[in-house]
Amino acid sequence: MRVNLESMRILALTPRLPWPPVGGDKLRAHAFLSRLSRAHAVDLLSFVEHADEEAQARELALRHPGISVETVRLAPWRSRANSLLGLASREPLQVHYYRSAQMRARVEARLSSTRYDAVYVHLLRMAQYVEHHTELRRVLDMTDAISMVFARAQAVRRDWFRIVNAIEWARVRRYEPEIVRRFDATVLIAEVDARELARNGAPEKRLAVVNNGVDRKYFAPTAETYEARRAVFVGNLHSFANADAALRIAREIMPAIRTELADASVDIVGVNPPASVRAYSGRDGVTVTGAVDDVRPYVERAALSLCPVRVAGGVQNKILESLALGVPVVTSAEGFEGLGARGEEDGLLVARDVHGFRRASVSLMLDTAMRRELGRRGVEFIARCYDWDRQVAALEAVLFGR
Repeated sequence: MRVNLESMRILALTPRLPWPPVGGDKLRAHAFLSRLSRAHAVDLLSFVEHADEEAQARELALRHPGISVETVRLAPWRSRANSLLGLASREPLQVHYYRSAQMRARVEARLSSTRYDAVYVHLLRMAQYVEHHTELRRVLDMTDAISMVFARAQAVRRDWFRIVNAIEWARVRRYEPEIVRRFDATVLIAEVDARELARNGAPEKRLAVVNNGVDRKYFAPTAETYEARRAVFVGNLHSFANADAALRIAREIMPAIRTELADASVDIVGVNPPASVRAYSGRDGVTVTGAVDDVRPYVERAALSLCPVRVAGGVQNKILESLALGVPVVTSAEGFEGLGARGEEDGLLVARDVHGFRRASVSLMLDTAMRRELGRRGVEFIARCYDWDRQVAALEAVLFGR
């Protein structure tokens, strides 16, 4: 029997309000839910931590009439206490952090009063609220193989949080395949993440890849000129992975580039830069901007976008957006692996070490024709592989079991 997709009703659970869509996880959830709401009724239940997020929830509902938004306040002090108590269990600490009797009650109330055709659960930590509702079609958008991210973080972290990272890594590695078995389908952002989960024992038949996309109207190339000696890095610097990449640029990569091009510079753009990153602003060509209203001018004025991430899984939105704007990217193997790109043919250069980043960056800074050609290839790659509407169609097929 053919499903009438126009009549579908979706319950969505998110750990953070997907508005404003800043940061990879919020961006992905917002892109999916806002587009799904054009054809389907979406009831969103989301945690918020602060009063100003209540106003943001109302704004989200006004912007997207197809989404009803209900929030549950998550008190950080209680979440931290839950995590401490959770040390005695085998579950990931993030599951304990997001454990809430109020959220559970709201979910149960929704499920008892409304007939849903599917439940969309964003991220591993929210799976606990519907994992036993086998009467429903439940899809978990895990996004990344988190165990892989924790493993990579363990290899580079040298701070006190390394102990917590080790604990969480072991727990997540056990938890991931268990939760995949409890859901009808689990969505990952890239094949590399799906392969990692399958190697760890998750049933392959319940794994699906639904990639990210780019708003190609918003990230359309507009700049006619650029600064030949300038690079850029964009990211939420509260994230350890992005802060680590920014420090690599400031400490190692830019000094190496400036041995050949003394006037080379880089903008490190993003919210919440830690003191360790801010300390490099104004030194050796480094500018740390902090939060900006619009990243596009910073990206478009650069000769290249740097992405030396070491702690990564899935797909880096910063890479997609730079390519969409016609700015070639020099990235690490970890940043490249999930893209499904061919490399230089699709606007990217892959560097294995600091010297590789220096060589690739200097080449793009000196060779205008090369920069222009790789920029053109990047735009074509995004149009071919990372259109949001195409990804939403793929998610629909998973949500409704088509």
